[in-house]
Amino acid sequence: EALCDRIAFITSGRVEMIGEIAELRSLLQADEAHQIVAGGLTYAAIEALRAVPAVDSLKAIPLEGDRYQLEVRTQRDAAAVPAIVRQIVEKGGDVWSCGRRELTLEEMFTIIVEKSRRAAQRERVPA
Repeated sequence: EALCDRIAFITSGRVEMIGEIAELRSLLQADEAHQIVAGGLTYAAIEALRAVPAVDSLKAIPLEGDRYQLEVRTQRDAAAVPAIVRQIVEKGGDVWSCGRRELTLEEMFTIIVEKSRRAAQRERVPA
């Protein structure tokens, strides 16, 4: 990523997508992904975070001590992350870090290969 301003994804000898990394990432990433490291939360408090409006999914990964890495997927341009952070603090938890997570080039390639595979399967199915 640091070396290229434009990339092409090729599967089975065909160029599937070509463009600037940010542009392709925007096209492929249907939602937003965020990582929040928080501590001092009960199971019930973590479950309550899943009910925040615009949260599509929330995965809590236990870390050292009482900390969790929360992997949150939200609808684009939603105010879900500030609401989650606010709720963590209101429930007595601590927020250690919070950041947006972009698709990696590997994840982008996997999405493109999967879309290409599904398109090829549809073409083979008789009408």
